[in-house]
Amino acid sequence: TEHDGSPVTKTTYCPITYYEVLRNSNVTLWSAAIQNCIRDLRLMKVGLWKKLKNRDTTKKAISSRFVCQTKLDHNCNKIFAFARWTPRGFEQEPDFNGEFSGHYDPDAIFAGTPALAILRILLAKKCKFRWKSFHLDFKRAFSSTPLERHLDILMPKGYILRDKDGDELYLELDHSCEGLKQSGANWLKKITEFLIN
Repeated sequence: TEHDGSPVTKTTYCPITYYEVLRNSNVTLWSAAIQNCIRDLRLMKVGLWKKLKNRDTTKKAISSRFVCQTKLDHNCNKIFAFARWTPRGFEQEPDFNGEFSGHYDPDAIFAGTPALAILRILLAKKCKFRWKSFHLDFKRAFSSTPLERHLDILMPKGYILRDKDGDELYLELDHSCEGLKQSGANWLKKITEFLIN
């Protein structure tokens, strides 16, 4: 796949918070990487963007953050500034009474680590169906699995996303993504069904 990051050098410092992005000497590179990340979120359709002022405040929201990294392209030549958005799953509250009062069912979050046999099966399917690949990366796998309940995710501190009316937005997440406690189990269930069928 094409890499959509911005070129940087090997010694580029990776900011940890959005405030560090704004103070970084490579602010334009990291800002472009974050904009690409938000664009990808919109394209993946992991949820609905809604006005923050209309959010149901009786429902606990989860904060999020940007993870900034430098990565090589598929030819291992250029290094890119890359950002991904992730909810802070440690803020999720379990639902112990089965009334959907929490963010997840604590009995449905276990997911074993994939064995090497899974990799062999995926590579065999790649060869059989002649899929093109540069490397094996499951970064978008979670976004294809629906959540059993919607979660309100706020944008990282300092980062404000606005709609065309100028109102601040939050994401009502309806698909799994990296960072949530139940994402691994959801993805394991989906890939198991795919491989069996």
